[in-house]
Amino acid sequence: MKIICAILLMLLCGCSSLVRPDAIDHYQYEGKIVEIKDDQMMILGKDGLVHVGGEFDTQSLKEGMQVLIDTNGTVNETYPMSIQCIGSIQVVKEEDDLIGFYLDVIQDLFDTDPGLNDKIEMIAFDLSKADNLDEAEKDALIWMAGSMLGTDTRAATYDELVEEGLIDDENLYFEKGLLFNLEAKTVDENHFTFTIQKWRSGLGAYWFADCKAVKTDNEWHYEIGAQMIS
Repeated sequence: MKIICAILLMLLCGCSSLVRPDAIDHYQYEGKIVEIKDDQMMILGKDGLVHVGGEFDTQSLKEGMQVLIDTNGTVNETYPMSIQCIGSIQVVKEEDDLIGFYLDVIQDLFDTDPGLNDKIEMIAFDLSKADNLDEAEKDALIWMAGSMLGTDTRAATYDELVEEGLIDDENLYFEKGLLFNLEAKTVDENHFTFTIQKWRSGLGAYWFADCKAVKTDNEWHYEIGAQMIS
């Protein structure tokens, strides 16, 4: 398997468009399903997000499943990487779908007080205190949020945006975008708490504060502790 991965990596690095791994019969990719739409899905593995297309049955699959995909098709060197022509999909185990959960929360907050969203060109996310997401999950969440909301997204803190001249620190104003701040703390395997803020300016921000997330039947749900506005 290591030899196969090494060969595939060399092929990818030497090409900028479509790559067919002709030197091998097939290869395998393992990752967690983070999105399913019709006969397409996104999985998150060690190399980041991968778009999976082709003819396969998604009815027995769901977000959060760790799967092993066997394919002998093409690889499109984009981000996310895209693979086609699936030979088989094996479910390895079921895990939490925290990315899908947080996407729902982000959509809920984005839709609240929509005036703050007026004429934005980008959304920055500070996930540095989201303790229940690893770095790959944070990157995937930010990219998928941009796809969901139809705008450019990136990781950045308030101070970084000020340093880049995107936030006016004197007048406390983010002219061209929003800054989402997420803080989460795990209570136990079935509970965690979080606060998420949408910030446009010193007088334009909205919070879902002291939220409680609970997992039932392997799905996460949340209740807002308080809603705050400035």
